[in-house]
Amino acid sequence: CSQVDEYASPAYKNEEVV
Repeated sequence: CSQVDEYASPAYKNEEVV
């Protein structure tokens, strides 16, 4: 999940994709 933080946008992180 932490890997998402590298390329995901604020809105995407807010969605919290697993």
